[in-house]
Amino acid sequence: MNLIDSPRVQLIAGLLLVTALFVWLVRRVMRRFAHSVRPMPDEADRRLRQEILHTSIGPLSLLVWYYGLWAVAHVALTSDWVPGDWKWIDAVLWRIASAGVFISLLWFVFRAARVIDRRLQHVAAASKSRLDDVVLPLIGTALRVTVPIVALFLFTRTSAVASEARDILNKVLSIGLIVALTWILRRAILLVDAAVIGPRVPSTPAERALFTRVRVLRKVALALVMVFAVSAVLMTFEEVRDVGRSLLASAGIAGIIAGFAAQRSLGNLFAGMQIALTQPVRIGDLVLVEGDVGNVEEITLTYVVVRVWDNRRIVLPISYFIEKPFQNWTRVATNMLSPMTLRVDFSLPVSELRDYLQGEIAKSAFWDKQVFGVQVTNADQSSMEVRVLASAPDPGASFNLQCELREKAIGFIRRNYPECLPKQRRELKELDRWSASVETSAPPPSEDVR
Repeated sequence: MNLIDSPRVQLIAGLLLVTALFVWLVRRVMRRFAHSVRPMPDEADRRLRQEILHTSIGPLSLLVWYYGLWAVAHVALTSDWVPGDWKWIDAVLWRIASAGVFISLLWFVFRAARVIDRRLQHVAAASKSRLDDVVLPLIGTALRVTVPIVALFLFTRTSAVASEARDILNKVLSIGLIVALTWILRRAILLVDAAVIGPRVPSTPAERALFTRVRVLRKVALALVMVFAVSAVLMTFEEVRDVGRSLLASAGIAGIIAGFAAQRSLGNLFAGMQIALTQPVRIGDLVLVEGDVGNVEEITLTYVVVRVWDNRRIVLPISYFIEKPFQNWTRVATNMLSPMTLRVDFSLPVSELRDYLQGEIAKSAFWDKQVFGVQVTNADQSSMEVRVLASAPDPGASFNLQCELREKAIGFIRRNYPECLPKQRRELKELDRWSASVETSAPPPSEDVR
């Protein structure tokens, strides 16, 4: 018999044609309906409704195709030219008949949640409130992540699914829900971090303190969230749960050994939390550690990176800043005193050097015009020590000011009082072995050896 003349084949072809025409009609009607949304006071709300209507086109088309193909398969399986061994597929089709509505609805909800999420992000970006920057994007993320999983839970509860398959699906969905909640918590932590710190680079001590505290606490919170997530996933398996109970019951000496082994790591972890709360060092501070001066570039839960003046990086355990003394040159303010010492002869007129440097430092771009002084701070048998003290706005300017004052002071002494440069004195005396036969000569004059 010719298949084209078969009524069943003609019915299948008709069903496919009607399904295709119905899909075309649904897409056309929904597009026109989306474009015909009347103007609203808020243009953003109008665009939101249009986008949601556009997102419904795909799920509706899927729904029509699903049931059209389902009807075609049912007609084909009930025909005489299908082997009897395949008749069980028809029973399966009746079991999944309600899945089309659920899949289409799930797809629509997911796409609509994406549209709402983008809309909430735009609203948060336009708002000046930092609370909106955290809450609105978090709501959108929660809709995108949790709604599909909750819908799958409802589907497994209401649909006719075998008990073995239902248990597997429930296990997978439980893990998926834990992962989704972990993602939401991670997103919340990052949003709070961005809302508190913002995109600006910290410059003042208060901003650096806030930046350090928030960044370290963010790392701690992310680590805790990951630990709880892994623990929750493992606890969903009965076998792992039993093994965990056995290990806890028989911990004993192994637990003590593990505690001693993790003592250093736990010490660094608590040191990181202490650094975040007490703020002895902050990101951007200028510190003196291990004989080198540098800026704190990064603070993690276990180590601190210090970038020194020649761009080398010194990596120190975070417990270093709790257990050992170090210098923080920008702890309170960046102003610093610049002491510079000279060794000169006693004959140098200190008052003239003071007047000269007073005039020169007034021209310096590194002086903050707060502190200046020239004093004789020490003396020994050969020279005296003159200290020049001046203040600078920051450590870099302090170093440059020291170099500038040293150069000008040495130049002043060399030009005007070269004899006042440091000298070493000694007396040279001749011993006459034949003093009895030769007249005693006059003692040789003293000689200055520079």
